[in-house]
Amino acid sequence: MGRRVKKVARYLGADLVRTGPLNPAWVYSHRGCPPFFEGYLANLPLFDGIPDGYRDLKWGDPIEIPHQYAISMAFAQDDRLMRTTPSPVSDLGVGEVYAQSALASVQLARYIRALGYPARAHHIRNYGVLVVPVAVDAGLGELARSGYLITKELGLNFRLACVTTDLPMALDRPVDLGVQDFCQKCLKCAEAYPVGAIPQEEKVVVRGVRKWKLDEIKCLLYWGHVGSACAICQVVCPWSKPRMLFHRFVAEIATRVPAARRFLVWMDDLVYGSKFESRPIPEWVE
Repeated sequence: MGRRVKKVARYLGADLVRTGPLNPAWVYSHRGCPPFFEGYLANLPLFDGIPDGYRDLKWGDPIEIPHQYAISMAFAQDDRLMRTTPSPVSDLGVGEVYAQSALASVQLARYIRALGYPARAHHIRNYGVLVVPVAVDAGLGELARSGYLITKELGLNFRLACVTTDLPMALDRPVDLGVQDFCQKCLKCAEAYPVGAIPQEEKVVVRGVRKWKLDEIKCLLYWGHVGSACAICQVVCPWSKPRMLFHRFVAEIATRVPAARRFLVWMDDLVYGSKFESRPIPEWVE
């Protein structure tokens, strides 16, 4: 069954798929969150489909997800579009992938329910779980300094969705790519981000987990300032390179040879530049 759901997920457009346990600690307690700004009127989501358990939920309603397993999926973003960030064109790339990931997760959940097992899709308009730690537990990648997930294949240049279920299947194991040590030696995302939302300091303990703590409010306010979703941390990461044979080889070195990581960061600065520079908008968009 593990092989079957992965095959279906890839058919639906997922570039990477892994299966893992669903830790109840990664399940949201309530729908939505308090508004960031006084007087902010959020759009109330309305759901009118199957399955029961999350239809018609409004902001503040409790969320219950009793599932045992999670199928984590990564969807690659167009590198050319993302490197124009922050711009309406990078927004185009982000929106396209979010739409694809929503469709794929909903269809995969429907497929599993057709087999007779409960399943729920989690995507941009209907998250019920924290997709990053769920993906870490499934072995998709590791938590990075930026607060996002790094995979060996895609770096940071992707978006996540997942499906939770009770379908019995073989599970993947968490991976050690050396990301914690690599991020300790590499500060490119923290130095490139204009408003200091990504820490350059050491890790801190957040709700019992030791990690680099992203300042999500600074990040969100910067998005509002530039008028589009920002992907600077995703494109400057040395792991976010086109999936060519050379870059795959370098990713293997970064994973397997700890002593080479500082040198690889230096080489990335030399070849691709130490500072972030937005790329021109492709001609076909204009």
